Amino acid sequence: MTSSGKGLDRGKGFVYVVGYDKDVTAMFYNRGYGITKIQKQADILCFIGGWDIDPSLYNQKRNKEARVNVSFEDDRRDIAAWKMSETPKTKVGICRG
Repeated sequence: MTSSGKGLDRGKGFVYVVGYDKDVTAMFYNRGYGITKIQKQADILCFIGGWDIDPSLYNQKRNKEARVNVSFEDDRRDIAAWKMSETPKTKVGICRG
């Protein structure tokens, strides 16, 4: 990792893991991607897995199960990262809910 927060160029581009996860980061690194801690420098945004997405974000009512398994912090983090991303930027996601 350089002092700028951008990893070494490994030939496949740079990944920013939204909501750091060491296993997801290692998965990309082991497949030849550079890792960056600066979202604007990333070629790929990876949204990690987590609790269910709050159904109210897509105009639906919450059921009993969703009330227990909703993470408002994850929702806010992911929405902010999505809005900050520049297009075109590849986005990948791991199951949330």
